[in-house]
Amino acid sequence: MNDTIGTMHESLGPLATNIELLAADRELVTPELHLANDFYGHASNLKRHVGLDPEYVLKAMVEHGPHLTDYMWDCEEKSPLPFYLCAAEYYARIFSARTGKTAVPIGPQFAYLPARPELMQPPAARTLVVFPYHSTHHILNRVDEDDFFRRVADYQRHFDRTIICVYWRNVLLGDHRVYMRRGYECVTAGHIYDREFVLRLRSIIASASTVVSANAGTEVLYSVLMNRPVWIIYDPPHSSARTDEFHTQAREVMTCDRSLLREVVRAFSEPSDVLTADQRELIRTVSGQDYIRSPETLRDILAEAEREYARLKLRLRRHRAAVSTTSI
Repeated sequence: MNDTIGTMHESLGPLATNIELLAADRELVTPELHLANDFYGHASNLKRHVGLDPEYVLKAMVEHGPHLTDYMWDCEEKSPLPFYLCAAEYYARIFSARTGKTAVPIGPQFAYLPARPELMQPPAARTLVVFPYHSTHHILNRVDEDDFFRRVADYQRHFDRTIICVYWRNVLLGDHRVYMRRGYECVTAGHIYDREFVLRLRSIIASASTVVSANAGTEVLYSVLMNRPVWIIYDPPHSSARTDEFHTQAREVMTCDRSLLREVVRAFSEPSDVLTADQRELIRTVSGQDYIRSPETLRDILAEAEREYARLKLRLRRHRAAVSTTSI
């Protein structure tokens, strides 16, 4: 990137401000018992899909994103809720075996957004959309971005436009301003607590002819489901955490079974203008594409979760009564 372009983007204050407003930290506002259900707006989208009141409380946990490892969030493993809704059948088996809870595959959350068939068509201008490696609330992830963006810069010569999609946490860290100084146009899907996150992410992916990602993240799965070729430039991150607890979590994330993640990285390790049949089939499996449910079927699954939750509450009341009686 030449210095003239970098200087031009440094002057785009309103653009940076708009990104910062979308990514601004905020409180999670949700009626859900399992608060993580509404990360990225998943619970809200599911309720809209099946025609439930927005204030209805799901009696199931909702996976925050398709898993490519066997890592399990502590809050999901220990939740008293008896039902778990995840994307893929293989992770449903892992979750059920480890927790004894009912885990039901329902496919990618992407499938439960309002239909927009026109978004499946690639843009008129050849557009590269790039997803750098991102950090989280409590864990700072860093990779060799000089190398990453050198490879992006070599590749972007084949495109008319390049857009960087910056994760909300990295906007708060100021990374978008670094990318702008490199000469890039930046966007964000919004904060993790923003119910429009997945809708916005879909629109960003729809603007792409091709997607480049620094990780085998959800954006890779959704891009393939939208018929966008993907190139993964993967470099394991150096992670640091705010507390010992989250440092342990970061280490567990990096040391769990990552064989499926490595398979996805390998499958998308070379740039290409087309998706191969093998790539489509792999993403079909890991995204749970065969388990997408109709509104009627999904409503029945949620009703079963409601019934199981009622039975669980009754068992808990009886257990408390028995304990109270035997302690007199």
